[in-house]
Order: sequence, then structure tokens, then C-alpha cells
Amino acid sequence: SAEQPDHYLPVPGGAITRGERATGETQIGALLEVYPEVREIFSRRYGDACFSCPGQKTENLAQTAMMHGQATDEVVAEINGVIEKLIR
Repeated sequence: SAEQPDHYLPVPGGAITRGERATGETQIGALLEVYPEVREIFSRRYGDACFSCPGQKTENLAQTAMMHGQATDEVVAEINGVIEKLIR
């Protein structure tokens, strides 16, 4: 892909800060804390039980997509579509 500004580089350990895009390694709980606007995506794709699941604090986007039979790249792209609109 094209070169990205430094603020798009993922933070190690699954953390994310406002202004960064998500990756497959992004932790669900951290993502929802920083970008509550993506909550609708999780609700639609995985159901509302996602928000009370203790796994959201330890699982990343790739793990969750796999457990729900979804393609990680599609989930991440949809989430980043929302993020892109927010950080412009």
C-alpha cells in the first residue's frame, strides 16, 4: 500500500488512539473505548452480546472475526471506513 503518515502506524499490544486506523491486531475493548462510533458494526455483525462478552478486553479484531466466521480484512475495512470519516 501507499506510504501512510506516522499517526496511522498501529500501537503495539492491540492499543489504539484517536486518529489511528484499526488493524487485525487492534483489541476490541480498546477500539470501542476510543471509537464508540464503530459499535453499530459490532452489533450488526456479531450481535449485542458482544458488548457484555469478557473477551472484548483480550481479543483482537482478527480473533473475533475468525470466531464469527467473517473475513478480518472486510471487518477492518468497514471499521476503518468509519474511522476515516471521523479523523478528516
